[in-house]
Amino acid sequence: MVSQSGTHVNQLFNLGVRAVVLPLKPCSRAKGKVQHIMRKTTLLLAALALLVWPPSGGFAGIDADAPVPHFSNLQLVVLEAPGCTYCDIFRRDVLPSYEASQQAKDMPVRFIDVNDLTKTQIELQSQIDILPTFVIVKDNVEIGRIPGYMGPEDFFHSINYLLSSAL
Repeated sequence: MVSQSGTHVNQLFNLGVRAVVLPLKPCSRAKGKVQHIMRKTTLLLAALALLVWPPSGGFAGIDADAPVPHFSNLQLVVLEAPGCTYCDIFRRDVLPSYEASQQAKDMPVRFIDVNDLTKTQIELQSQIDILPTFVIVKDNVEIGRIPGYMGPEDFFHSINYLLSSAL
């Protein structure tokens, strides 16, 4: 695009082009050395970038193990039914750990028989299909749920995730 005489550069300047790249022709020995230095510089910058900007984790940046801040009017509602085997396993394996945790002080647990659900003032987002279902409620409105039983570790991770993402 650029001619030797420079008239083409003047025409581009008149059209609004404010930068023109002029081709350089280094000698072949210098060209190889420059390319080698450029490769090393690029690799060094890429390595520094990886050190400076660590990769982001899962959960959209939410730390599932982070302590949950205190919010008032929160309850953990456990919907269960008589004869529900997994409800009994939850009470046996998970409930004692939950009641001893700081979360239980910030978000007390409440058990409701799914057959008596119409008698409560809780506004649910959808119907209950699986028992037990763990519903986090704020001011009697559902803000998150965990359908079905899971072991203690997964239960606490799920509760932390729901609280972190919902509040």
